[in-house]
Amino acid sequence: MHKINPQLFCLIRYYGSGAKKVAEQMVENHLVDFIGSDMHHLKHAAALEESLHINSMQSMLTLHQLKNVCL
Repeated sequence: MHKINPQLFCLIRYYGSGAKKVAEQMVENHLVDFIGSDMHHLKHAAALEESLHINSMQSMLTLHQLKNVCL
């Protein structure tokens, strides 16, 4: 099964509530293997830190769902 790698900032509504909803559904349905981000400035660094504390990210980390460490 092919899986999708969403942009990390979608999970914290950085790109709007629609993107967040879709990203959360992807996480809930175990469709995420990798997660990426675009780090261009300090605002993105703050968003990255915020994302580490949300339920969907904690779920992926706890369940060892992400395969980023394999890269």
